[in-house]
Amino acid sequence: MQEELVKETQSPSLGKDKADTVIIGGGCVGVSLAYHLAKAGLKDVVLLEKSELTAGSTWHAAGLTTYFHPGINLKKIHSYSIKLYEKLEEETGQAVGFHQPGSIRIASTPTRVDEFKYQMTRAGWHPTEQYLITPEKVQELFPLLNMDTVLAGLYNPGDGHIDPYSLTMALAAGARKYGAKLNYPVQVTNLNSRSDGTWEVETPLGMIRARRIVNTAGGSSTGSKRNTYVLEDLQNKEAQTGRDCGDGNSEDDTIERESGKGSDMFR
Repeated sequence: MQEELVKETQSPSLGKDKADTVIIGGGCVGVSLAYHLAKAGLKDVVLLEKSELTAGSTWHAAGLTTYFHPGINLKKIHSYSIKLYEKLEEETGQAVGFHQPGSIRIASTPTRVDEFKYQMTRAGWHPTEQYLITPEKVQELFPLLNMDTVLAGLYNPGDGHIDPYSLTMALAAGARKYGAKLNYPVQVTNLNSRSDGTWEVETPLGMIRARRIVNTAGGSSTGSKRNTYVLEDLQNKEAQTGRDCGDGNSEDDTIERESGKGSDMFR
């Protein structure tokens, strides 16, 4: 079924001259932050994007969504992200292009097998399926793989991939639903810190006074960031995502198969 995307159209406007929180940058991370802050009850949230949503690095992200991560805390973020993606379309009415064929990480050395075994001892921290499987099971799940050096596999049935653009549009719909304002094209030209702890956010359309600012402009940001709250995209750190909007960077050899979750065989 072809997924319908909500076409974003916007006229440049600030809408207000004061805000509790101003987010700079309309990629997946900035829009996700607006969504989560507004949903948590912080209504006075304004996002400013100089071009259009996803116009930066988000639009060409690979969109891989994996539960696996060697760290427990980031694994928790991955787990949360996947669960969010599973229900976001129902919540916002916007298709996200989320597919969960599952993934297999391959161990071809004894050291790697030991690492997989260690990761399995930590799997109970979060209620997400993960299995250490034999070479026979690896071949059963992915028959095209050359098995000459395969010693074991780490199987995550819920892993998959998502369309970063559609995901961002769904998060934008949710952010607006909960009261956030997304304004673009509005370029931030300067930031001034005031003695009372607030900020002046300068744009060609005027100035917004903000209690706090969050820079999610990534590599597109310029100028001074002194005393600015800088949000790192945690999913880009392996990662992304639970890979929030996954970038496809990974140290693991991962295989996806389009055959459903297939977890019954491990129970």
